[in-house]
Amino acid sequence: MTIDHNQEREEVFEEGWMAIKNGFYDPNFHGQDWKALHDKYKPLAMAASTDQDFRYIFNLMLGQLNASHMGMYGSNPENTIKERTGRLGIEVKPSKKGLVVNHVVMVYCHF
Repeated sequence: MTIDHNQEREEVFEEGWMAIKNGFYDPNFHGQDWKALHDKYKPLAMAASTDQDFRYIFNLMLGQLNASHMGMYGSNPENTIKERTGRLGIEVKPSKKGLVVNHVVMVYCHF
């Protein structure tokens, strides 16, 4: 499956914004111009480098409404993903063109 992360973030932003637009208990948005907040924060959110930063910027927008217990939450995969790599079992020595492999060590890993 191929995921277009920019398109996904845009959809999340628009759906989150629309949910507040259609469901916020104060139709006057506590005196804020909800459309103007959309236009101000969307470019910032779309430029975020991580999902965590994206949610932070979205939550800054929500904070403009000054309504408690509101927020976009989620995991922070940039902190939790751990790369699994094999161990390269070789002995090498330098050469003029790079490295020469002297010996290959057989390593069996069970994950």
